[in-house]
Amino acid sequence: MKMTFHLLVALCGLLSQPLAAEIHRCTAADGGVMFSDVPCGEEATVFKPLKPANPAESMPRDDKRDRLLRAFEEERQLERERVAEEKAERARRDRKCAEAKDDLRVMKQAGRMYDLDKDGNRVYLSDAQRAEALRDTQAAAAHWCGGK
Repeated sequence: MKMTFHLLVALCGLLSQPLAAEIHRCTAADGGVMFSDVPCGEEATVFKPLKPANPAESMPRDDKRDRLLRAFEEERQLERERVAEEKAERARRDRKCAEAKDDLRVMKQAGRMYDLDKDGNRVYLSDAQRAEALRDTQAAAAHWCGGK
């Protein structure tokens, strides 16, 4: 397929050379119009081919195209970064949700709960303190899991 494309491009390049010749428009005796690359008489009208575009004239268009392509690429890069950030945030929320659910499960199953004081000694929680800690853990699970 690639070889065919390159062959087609080369063939078009070769065929474009004869098109650069002058074209003559001739009117026949019966009134018919004929086009030829050779002069057919004094009444023939000559058409000269258009000159190829000057590369210097196409520079502003090329610059505009390049700027547009760069802008599109920057936009795609920003979109990729945004998607990556969203994915990382979802992973962080999922991890925090799993941790909060695990903490809640442990807290519900625990018989007695305690904290450590500044000396490292256990200080057991009262029923009111335990209920408050359970509410805090439930709130954290609700925050991170969002109703999961």
